[in-house]
Amino acid sequence: MPSKTSSFNRGIWKQNVRNVGWIGLVYFLCLTFALPLQLLMIYSNKERAYYYEAKGLFNVMGEFQILLVFVLPVLLAVFLFRYMQVKLSTDYIHSLPIRRETLYHQQALLGSLLLVVPVILTGVILWLLHGALDLSEFYSKSEIGHWVMATCLWNLFVFFAGVFVAVFTGMSVLQGALTYILLFLPAGLIILTFMNAKYFLFGFSVDYYLNQQVQQLIPFVRAFEMTRHPLIGTEWAVYGLLIVIFYTLSLIVYKKRHIEVATQAIAFRPLQPVFKYGMTFCTMLVGGLYFGETQNDFGWILFGFAAASLIGYFVAGMILQKTWRVFGQWKGFLIFALTMFIAGILLQMDITGYEKKQPELADVNRVYFAESIYPLTDAYQKQRETELEDSNQVYITDEEEYYFKDPRNIEHIYELHQQIIKERPERVHPRDTRSVAIGYELNNGKRIVRYYDIPFESYKPLYKPIVESNEYKENRYSLLRESKKNDVIDKITIQPDGPMGKRAAITDPERIKEFTAIVKEELKSETSEQIFDDSSSWAYIEFLYSNNKQMNVPWKKSYKKVEEWLKENKLLEQARVMPEDLAYAVVIKNEEGKDRYEYIRSDEIEKKFKDREDGLRIKDKKQLEQALLAAKQQELGTYVIAFYFIGNPYPEFQVFDEKSAPDFVKQHFAQ
Repeated sequence: MPSKTSSFNRGIWKQNVRNVGWIGLVYFLCLTFALPLQLLMIYSNKERAYYYEAKGLFNVMGEFQILLVFVLPVLLAVFLFRYMQVKLSTDYIHSLPIRRETLYHQQALLGSLLLVVPVILTGVILWLLHGALDLSEFYSKSEIGHWVMATCLWNLFVFFAGVFVAVFTGMSVLQGALTYILLFLPAGLIILTFMNAKYFLFGFSVDYYLNQQVQQLIPFVRAFEMTRHPLIGTEWAVYGLLIVIFYTLSLIVYKKRHIEVATQAIAFRPLQPVFKYGMTFCTMLVGGLYFGETQNDFGWILFGFAAASLIGYFVAGMILQKTWRVFGQWKGFLIFALTMFIAGILLQMDITGYEKKQPELADVNRVYFAESIYPLTDAYQKQRETELEDSNQVYITDEEEYYFKDPRNIEHIYELHQQIIKERPERVHPRDTRSVAIGYELNNGKRIVRYYDIPFESYKPLYKPIVESNEYKENRYSLLRESKKNDVIDKITIQPDGPMGKRAAITDPERIKEFTAIVKEELKSETSEQIFDDSSSWAYIEFLYSNNKQMNVPWKKSYKKVEEWLKENKLLEQARVMPEDLAYAVVIKNEEGKDRYEYIRSDEIEKKFKDREDGLRIKDKKQLEQALLAAKQQELGTYVIAFYFIGNPYPEFQVFDEKSAPDFVKQHFAQ
């Protein structure tokens, strides 16, 4: 056979162009609609151009562009290599005088051209438009090159992922499905594993690991972020290397593939158990996660594992054997179930020592201690950077507010952690639960992170020395850290809770300085009881700085010095709800133990509540003041009170507990 004949087959090339060339044409038309046409529409419509603020070519119908990237290359890979999946066509093609590697290179080249040429042509049109029209406010010429290269990279990556799958399967439908599974598999498997690990490992923080940019491993998610975060050099290299790997491995496997495997689900027999047990394992994780999240009961989790893995095992068998008569093949599933059972027992026994692990105190540099794990993650840092880019006016926050360096606090947090490990507290009602996230940053740069939900009342004594420390208060209230900065407060406003529409403002520099000092004094002298009580406040005090930053501090009802200062400066009536703002209030005893939100959600609440025969109506100003002082904005209480503001028919619901309720309320309902 002449080498010229075996190196290229013009007939196959022409046939492929007729069969799949329409995909390249459709892609070009879609890109023309998504970019040049849209930009012309924006440019010609002045009003629309005014509202179009996003710059960059990936911001112009970005979702549609990404959809094309993850649909058309997969279709192209399916159609171009369909000859391998149909018995008649694979017999015919492989009987022609053309080597397999040559045929493979020819198919891959055509697919690449059909995906790259439309992008380049669209780039040329965009370049001409930029020269002919003033479109610099939407994109620059340098962005055209970046858009062309990035889009081509994504297209080739998805296409060759589809080609890679094609050589391992003998069914076109399965090829398309497995291509998307391949793209989602690394991150998806990590997410499912982490989400299920929390049921077996006490203290495991799934949110910490899932927010460590795990989603970046999903190409679909990463592509959508192109509008804000372009690919970095490492990502270019990784995706380029994956294209080469897919291309090379596909060629190697294709040369070893037998013709007779067409129409089989998995083309290589040794890989069939991998497919079967891989599918069984993944469905098992999905089932455990579903019942774990919906039922929150370990018995249901085990049921989810068993039922879902059984379904996955037999469905995989049906796909491989192309028949539903697979229910007699129990041996493989029993081996799988036994293996998973042993693995689960070992995890429950904590053979790795994960649950009891604590570093040596001498090795700890600082400790992260908060209710949420999110500020400890990479995703949080990325969000903060984005917020700073998008807004000139930001609230003052500081990464340091969650970290403790004082040796005494580190020791107290360590002791709290020890007690949690020792007691392994059982789950209680979410209302009585507090989350605690602990992250030890060691001197060698490593980090140990744990997350727990604990019954808060039982651990308050261990919290007390931590929250009453100066370091905790400085972390909690950024106002106490302002002495370390040169920011100048221009204005202070106090917006009271309630629908009155009033507010107090302080603009005089001397009064600002004086009031700020009093607020700081109140914050520094807070007891643990005051800190834990976040349901009883008059208003939020907003500090506006000269650099356009803002900061909020709650004005708790226990801050008597703040109230005295506002009263002396004739600002109290504007700064908080006063009895004069109320028409009346109605109190009922919460005999059924309902939360206040049940009353808020009721229809015609003003009729159903104020006209209740068992209600105590309060109009006396002194009694209203006592009720305002005692009321708390929490879910449950012994008494529910509705404050009816003048000019507003809808009440504001709050509660009293038995301890804080005014005496006249207790006396009334004791009769």
